[in-house]
Amino acid sequence: MADAAQNTESLAAEPKLGPKASKIRERIRNNLDDDNDVVISKEDSGVQFANQAGQTFTKGLHSHEKILHALVKEGCTMVGNVEVAALSGEVAAVAESEGRQESWRKTLEEDTKKSEAALKQIQKSWDYATTKLTVPEDLHDSLCQFRQWSQDLTDQKLAVIEGLRGELRELEDKYCEELLEHATERTELLRRITEHVNELHQAYRSALRDIQDVSDTERQSVIKHYDEVWDESVKQINKQMQQLLHQRLNNRTTRTDEIIELKLHGAAPHTVIKDKLDSDIEKVLVEVMRVKAAQQMEESQLRYNQQVLQQQYRETTALVSEGRRSLNALTPTLNSLRRKAESAEETRIYNEQATVRETARIKDLISQYRSRLASTTVSNTRQARGLAHMHYEIMHDVATKIVDTERTIQHGILARDWVEPDLSALTELCPALDPKHTPALAAATRILAPSEDGSIEGSVSGEVGADEEFLTALSEVAVFLIDADTSHMRQHGALLMLEHIFWELAIHTEADVLKLLRVARKHLVSRPRRPRMARDVEVEESDDEREAILHRDRLFTPEDVLSVLVAYCSTRLGSAGGQVEGKEGAERPPQYNEEEEEGVRWQDFLNTFCKRSQTWKTIRNSLEQYHSVLRERLDETKKVEHLRRENAELRYLLQDIQTEN
Repeated sequence: MADAAQNTESLAAEPKLGPKASKIRERIRNNLDDDNDVVISKEDSGVQFANQAGQTFTKGLHSHEKILHALVKEGCTMVGNVEVAALSGEVAAVAESEGRQESWRKTLEEDTKKSEAALKQIQKSWDYATTKLTVPEDLHDSLCQFRQWSQDLTDQKLAVIEGLRGELRELEDKYCEELLEHATERTELLRRITEHVNELHQAYRSALRDIQDVSDTERQSVIKHYDEVWDESVKQINKQMQQLLHQRLNNRTTRTDEIIELKLHGAAPHTVIKDKLDSDIEKVLVEVMRVKAAQQMEESQLRYNQQVLQQQYRETTALVSEGRRSLNALTPTLNSLRRKAESAEETRIYNEQATVRETARIKDLISQYRSRLASTTVSNTRQARGLAHMHYEIMHDVATKIVDTERTIQHGILARDWVEPDLSALTELCPALDPKHTPALAAATRILAPSEDGSIEGSVSGEVGADEEFLTALSEVAVFLIDADTSHMRQHGALLMLEHIFWELAIHTEADVLKLLRVARKHLVSRPRRPRMARDVEVEESDDEREAILHRDRLFTPEDVLSVLVAYCSTRLGSAGGQVEGKEGAERPPQYNEEEEEGVRWQDFLNTFCKRSQTWKTIRNSLEQYHSVLRERLDETKKVEHLRRENAELRYLLQDIQTEN
């Protein structure tokens, strides 16, 4: 509108001409408009395309801002959901740990009550025995000492139970601290992610504003340039029209002068020729006007069709661009939602796996504590049974000696009739040991105190000395396996020590003893021979030197005994899960025929020689947890890098749109 007003003002400012000159000027203007219509339509289309591109760019900016607001809102919602899920998981874990602690406490209290009831029963039996029966003073002292030992064993058991309770409390406190640390780290990570998303949002909005300002500036410069070009073109056209009008006026004046001159000089033939020429010219002009009108009609129709096609093309292009932009706008959202869902699923799976691993670890600890408590209980019971049986045998021997002495006095000295007393009560008071506990000790007894033939079943002639030395060395070296005070056991010889050692090693049959001796013989054969030191000169030696020389000259050193024990336990551990064949399986106690208990027992025994492996396992688990934390941080870093790449792609896309405009 402004251009049309300027053109109108410029035309009004020109000098006024006659009616014919005005018609000629209008005709020339119409011709020029027809000739320059294509150029003007292209400029209009360029301006219109620039306006449409600016509007589209503005709409795209608003749509991207809306998408960013939606993403921020969705991220805040997901952060809240994650925090709620984490809090619920922590509350459930605390409730579950409290339930487990309560069940452990009840179990320990029940075990304590059972132990106290058994101790009361033993005390009642002991009170009955002390009040109803009369025993010698030394036997009474021994029984009192046995009572004191039983009380000590009970105190040790209570101390073990308290230690287990303390360990469970420490484990529970450590677990709660780890849960709180994980929750704090998770909250801090979510806070950092939220801050980073907000920073990205602000940076993206500022970049979009800068790009919009640059686009507006360039669009204004383009419009200004097109206005200047349009004004210049209009001025050039007006100038050409003025020149053409002046030329036509000059021609008309010249022709008029020629006609006047011809009229004055009597140009009748020229008049006829002029009329004929005028008629021919009029006919030609009419034909030209008709052809030109038809041509203008066709051009207007073609121009209208072209405008319709261009409008349809622009609408189609706009629809395609809008659809493409919608797809491009939805694709990052869908990808982000997919990645968030995958990340949430991976986090859930990882948490479930961590919970399962923690549950398995706690179950393993509980099973270890139970097996340790059972082993301690069985060992204490075994020691008490062995000591009671020993004292019962001593009491039976003392009573038998008293009866023999009384019989000798009555028959030999007083010559009286003798009535044998009834010793059935004493026999019932001293029950025999369980047969399943005696074959191994009986075999060791035959080796250490051989009979006339000096051998046992399965032993080779000439090897009894080596077996005796090995059992003697075993009773001296393997004292660390007994979880009790062994100072009083040394007074009763090697058999009592071997009984407790066999119990700890689960050696209950003669076949087990033979297997242990075979392992010792193999080690003795495979061991390199030690060179003997030849001493030509006799010198005085101290007690320590004599003891060292005695250990060196022995057939089995402490190192050899430990090597044999490790080899024997490894063999038993390897065959714990397999099927036991032959006579060994038939004579094995029923309580050790179960594969799981056997494997757990031998594994616990081997762990006493391999404590360092447990330390390495703990370090490895800690490193795995640290690796998982680093992996989670790497995933979060990758997500942030992906958002940065998306922002860079959007920035490049906006730059391309800007260059196209």
